[in-house]
Amino acid sequence: MLFAFFIYIIILFTSTIVGCYKYKKLTEFSKGLLLLVVLTSISELISLLLILNKESNFIVYHFYVVISTLSYLLILKRVHSNVLRVKEIIITSIIFPIVSFLISFFIQNPQTFPSISILISSMIIFFNYVRYLKHSVVDGLSKTKSHNNMIIAIVFYFSTQSIIWGVYSYFIRKDLDVTAISYLSYFFSLIYYSYILRFFVFSATHA
Repeated sequence: MLFAFFIYIIILFTSTIVGCYKYKKLTEFSKGLLLLVVLTSISELISLLLILNKESNFIVYHFYVVISTLSYLLILKRVHSNVLRVKEIIITSIIFPIVSFLISFFIQNPQTFPSISILISSMIIFFNYVRYLKHSVVDGLSKTKSHNNMIIAIVFYFSTQSIIWGVYSYFIRKDLDVTAISYLSYFFSLIYYSYILRFFVFSATHA
């Protein structure tokens, strides 16, 4: 598990470096994606330091799930042309942090992994990006191929995360081993952030 985590960290920081190097040429969508990668890199670095100090790193993810969800919604708000959808995104951005806080306070405390909040977050991001993709296609607002491919990658990634964290939460309730589920999550995260790295290298300046 630790080896996969280190590879994951390397991909994140490489994506951050490439994105920052090309920052002035990035589109608004790509800058939003870079912000997300930077925030993810920082949270995972803090998590790694806690692991190396043999401390629980779960509390990091209680904060990160809120920050990352808001980041994805902010990206969507900046590129969405439908006023009604933008209002819904803003409302979701207000409600989710409250829900996540209540879950962390009453159901999964900071010393446990926030799988329920991550599950809800994944579903929110998945459904909002699917709706954006559908809106873009139906209304003839599709952007470049690389932009659409990145949106599809986000949709695919969070569809897998919704399933993975749903199963994880069920396994936790049944007191079953979640090691395989955790490895599967890392596997899809490695693929996803590798694709983001590729996006920054080849497409982010005109997506």
